Amino acid sequence: MGRLSIHFKKAVIGACTVSTLLCANPLQQAIADVLPRASTTGKPNFITIVLDDMGFSDLGSFGSEIPTPNLDQLANTGIILNNFYAAPTSTPSRAMLFTGKDYHQSGVGNMPTWVRPEQRDRQGHNLAGYEGLLPEYVLPFTEVLQNTGYHNMMVGKWDLGEEPEYYPSKRGIDQTFVLLPGGDTYFLSDAQGKLVTTFDANYYANLGLESPYNQNGVEFKDFPPNAYATTYYTDKTLEILDSRDKSKPFYLNLSYITPHDPYQAPADVTAKYLAYYERGWDVIREERFTRQKQLGFWTDNLQLPARPENVPAWDSLTDEQKRYETKRMAIYAAMLDILDQNIGRVVQHLKDIGEYDNTVIFVHSDNGGAFSAAGGPAYKAYVAKNFDNSYENIGNIKSLIGSSPGWGMVMNTPLNQYKRDTFDGGVRTAAFVHYPQSKISGVKYSGLTSVMDISATILDMAGAQYPYVYKDRPNTPMQGISMAGLFSGQVVSDPERWLAWELDSAKGVRKGNWKLSQKWIPEQNRWDENWYLFNLTIDPFERNNLSTKEPEKFAELLKVYRQYAEQNSVIEISGKIINGDLGGLINSTILSDARVTGGTAVNYLYFNQKTTPKTTDLVEVEASIQPAKEHIGLPANIFVQVTYTPPEGTPVKLMFKQDGSATLWDDTSILPFFSVSALTKRVPVPIYQGVLSLPGKVDILLGYQLSDGTMVKSEKPITITVGS
Repeated sequence: MGRLSIHFKKAVIGACTVSTLLCANPLQQAIADVLPRASTTGKPNFITIVLDDMGFSDLGSFGSEIPTPNLDQLANTGIILNNFYAAPTSTPSRAMLFTGKDYHQSGVGNMPTWVRPEQRDRQGHNLAGYEGLLPEYVLPFTEVLQNTGYHNMMVGKWDLGEEPEYYPSKRGIDQTFVLLPGGDTYFLSDAQGKLVTTFDANYYANLGLESPYNQNGVEFKDFPPNAYATTYYTDKTLEILDSRDKSKPFYLNLSYITPHDPYQAPADVTAKYLAYYERGWDVIREERFTRQKQLGFWTDNLQLPARPENVPAWDSLTDEQKRYETKRMAIYAAMLDILDQNIGRVVQHLKDIGEYDNTVIFVHSDNGGAFSAAGGPAYKAYVAKNFDNSYENIGNIKSLIGSSPGWGMVMNTPLNQYKRDTFDGGVRTAAFVHYPQSKISGVKYSGLTSVMDISATILDMAGAQYPYVYKDRPNTPMQGISMAGLFSGQVVSDPERWLAWELDSAKGVRKGNWKLSQKWIPEQNRWDENWYLFNLTIDPFERNNLSTKEPEKFAELLKVYRQYAEQNSVIEISGKIINGDLGGLINSTILSDARVTGGTAVNYLYFNQKTTPKTTDLVEVEASIQPAKEHIGLPANIFVQVTYTPPEGTPVKLMFKQDGSATLWDDTSILPFFSVSALTKRVPVPIYQGVLSLPGKVDILLGYQLSDGTMVKSEKPITITVGS
């Protein structure tokens, strides 16, 4: 393909050790040094192009068959970041981009719609770090850049607050045209120019809005007929570039919603790809992997992993299923085709206005490729009522589909799992940086990099300092590391650098070439709470779990995770989801801020405060104690008390031990379920997992007792009514 690839292994090229220093081919470097450079004065411009739910292999420069020549040109003449990590989903990723910090420090410790009762206070307000948006006390780098003399602009998906005090126009961005929520339809308007949306009207009414779009802090509703999001965002980008303050260097955040669902594209573009994808996901995935080897992403000896268990063989599908799946992927390809054409428009415009040579362009996906789960009954009913997902209509203005597991597998070739997971398929994304004044280009940099590094790099190159104080309060420093040295080949890659994640209880760590990962189990609507350990040197696709075979390495990475959780004030929660607000199980007038949340999960589903399983159902009981503030740090006994009432007979009161045994409970004695030397902000209490074979009613009370006899105890029980 006429491209130079450099892999960071223990090898020496000239005087440069590739494992620690980025080097260019000597011939390429010599040519680069004599080529004329643009004569520039002042500071560089910056553009961050954020793609939404794009898989690792979806660009031509990363192995795809989809034609993306404009993006490929930027990647192939720039620096591909071959070990780049984002967050498992979009909102935390964007928080990391704008702050250079972990998303728990940036207000998005969990997705806004996933916040658990444990992550709220007794009044139902989200705790600090779990606001689900970019709160006022967190400093985005755009404010620092603005104060340094930059003119800042943003077009596209904001996703960090939909109320006026959180608009990007209030966060150091001078000109904006944004979609406030996390996504919407691609066909923005109908033939009459009327706004089209996937949201229920009540969604906007609750915000006092008629439209999710906002321009410079003002609601925007004036669309032309038949506006298509990707093209319209680009129109707005060129408009804003032309109307900016040209006396200043600029920063532009261009956040397309492409290729997030719903999959929609003009029919004529989709038609270009129908015949190609008739060959199915197994063939397409093999071809992508072969191209990735040719491009230098993987060594020749590596084999493509087997198809995941949740993906059927293409040849096992019916003709009708193949027809539908073919069109699904053809729409997806059309969306990326249109995206690439529009990025080509932006690049050409930069050249036309004389800013191309002095502009650093970062391109990355906010997380790995996704696949769409079926959703619950309410969601299915909403889609059936409001959208037409027949074969003839998918891709059109009133359709609402996403990926299937098979095409999601292809998008992330050859990485394991999908968006939401901390496997590489969820968090390792396609990324590159392009700067015409860089002394090196056409290389793959394999040092560990993060979306947090982008803002650190921008501030470094702009000569701006992220302050230690913000709004008269101490400001936590950026955790990102500047990559500015890449452009001169002087970056040292720290082999001990680590990155970690926790999102809605799913955890992950990467340190060097070792990785801990977790995944979502859609069939059970829960997270898999097992840790999976991988040696990425010999198993880069995370297939051979070494968690029991490498106990010392497992312990080392687990220690890193605990350090991460402590540094970023992670509130640990269960892998299952609590259905509804179960706060208030502890209800003490003296200790009003002590709280228990929890319940019973039946057959791996949601936790509920009251459940009615059968004697054949798998039951799991778990709770979480949040002690009163004044008790944190004190030793305590955790206790679990059970009242069992048979269908006919007298209730029996029991005090449970952690080993599963029990003794009679006389209302006065306390037998510890377990003891803690110091109460923490949250104490998880796994109570029971198995089959309850005795019919009847089980009421579970729990709490803690301090060494001075002070007791905090739930007044309302977790209730399980077991049927035969």
